[in-house]
Amino acid sequence: SSPVWNVAAMLPVVGSDVKGVQTIASALADASDNAIVPLTSSLSTTPPSACIDADGKLNIAAITTLLGAIQNGAPAMQRCTDELSSLPAFHIEKLQKLVGPAQEKITGINDVFQQANTFAPIIGSMLGANGNRTYLLAAQNTAEIRASGGFPGSMGTVSIDNGAIELGDFTKVYDMMAEETPAQCAITDEENALFYPWYTQYSWDNSFNPDYPRVAGIWAAAYQEKTEQSVDGVISITPTMVQDLLAATGDSFTLSDGTTIDGTNATKVLQHDLYWKYLSSGSNMSEGNDLCDALFAEAAEYAFDSALENMNASSLMKLVSTMMGGLEDRRVMIWLADATEQGYIEDMGYSGSMTAASQQEPTLGVFVNFWAGSKLGWWLGMDTQVSSPVTGNDGSRTYHVTTTLTNFMTAQEAKQGGGYIVSDNDKSLGDADPFIYFYAPAGGTISDVTASNGATLGKATYQGLDVTFTCQVGDFSVLPKPNNPLPVESTVTYSYTVTLPAGVEGDLQLATTPTLTKYHQ
Repeated sequence: SSPVWNVAAMLPVVGSDVKGVQTIASALADASDNAIVPLTSSLSTTPPSACIDADGKLNIAAITTLLGAIQNGAPAMQRCTDELSSLPAFHIEKLQKLVGPAQEKITGINDVFQQANTFAPIIGSMLGANGNRTYLLAAQNTAEIRASGGFPGSMGTVSIDNGAIELGDFTKVYDMMAEETPAQCAITDEENALFYPWYTQYSWDNSFNPDYPRVAGIWAAAYQEKTEQSVDGVISITPTMVQDLLAATGDSFTLSDGTTIDGTNATKVLQHDLYWKYLSSGSNMSEGNDLCDALFAEAAEYAFDSALENMNASSLMKLVSTMMGGLEDRRVMIWLADATEQGYIEDMGYSGSMTAASQQEPTLGVFVNFWAGSKLGWWLGMDTQVSSPVTGNDGSRTYHVTTTLTNFMTAQEAKQGGGYIVSDNDKSLGDADPFIYFYAPAGGTISDVTASNGATLGKATYQGLDVTFTCQVGDFSVLPKPNNPLPVESTVTYSYTVTLPAGVEGDLQLATTPTLTKYHQ
């Protein structure tokens, strides 16, 4: 900010770089003085170790103090991020190479500040500061893939009373929820059009709907109808989180059938190996399925027990980091029964909501459901590529998008796997006919959709969003099936255009059903 630099800022070409450096210096000084230094001061008096009492309880007062310090610094961090994001490209190459990573790092730090800023008003009540809280934990089975994550094969509860956490037993979903969707949930015509009455009639099958708050609300009502107990929220996890939790704690354990799982193999064991062991060709399907469900519940319970027992500051940070990672890609989703609190969760983008009203940024949704009972989700690959936008004369932006589905199952595996694994509804072992759904961003549209396999596509709406999907064909009044063949060892490609009209701000985001492809190794 000295006179010499102010003169340099007036020079042609290089002057804009000098102005950029001055902006960076000013922004970082703001962040340092009004966010980082005050937070550091707070950490010196209330370190993370204070967040856990000697008896292993969460210290809500300490957590609130730390979050409050982060909350106070959030405006300065946001100003810093906005300033750095608005900088034009530097002419001096070395400067540009330095600034790019710095912008990315500051954005990441700011995300943490803003998340804490949003969590701060509700963290106390969520942790039972105002009375006991009980949450339903739903372990969605990705091998039985559904749009919201998977079939909720196992469920348990976790209670928190003034920071003291108590984990209930995990058990099969059939013991935790009423079979029929409770009448008060009032399934809509939109839902029946997209997900079909065959599925919406069963409480657990409402996971065909990618709008997680809607699904969780139904599950909470079905749980109350079955157990006569209410819950304050429903937290969804996928089996990959079992592996992540074990990796974070460094623990391993042996299931009651003698199978050992840890932070390197849990997903493959739970989503493939156990099914192949107990449900492949020649096995007793009924007994094998019950055993797999029980082992799945056993693994989920152990993973959370491992994370919550003997908790200290280090293990708490690992647990928070692991869960936050899952929240970023729908492997963890949160629904809270209190509407005000749920609004904060939606503001953070952690609710899994797919409605026009809840979108913080324009979001393309790509979701998949397997209509027939199977464990084919293990072999499903799904990849969506979005082009750079093309801006029209009217200010609209168009994106060319390609979504690819792959069936990784081999012909040999299809022969060896039992019908409960590879699906023999049409006597075409291993072949899949998935329902796929493309949700347009709020205010946007999807057009020019083509499918390389000649899939039959239809249009519908859901909560203000346009939806293109592979609709039911033929007379399948009992068990709906789409015309969308995905045989073993095959790939199908869908190409389409997403258009955002002028006035819709923000970069296009992607929300999608989590798959298991990376765990095949």
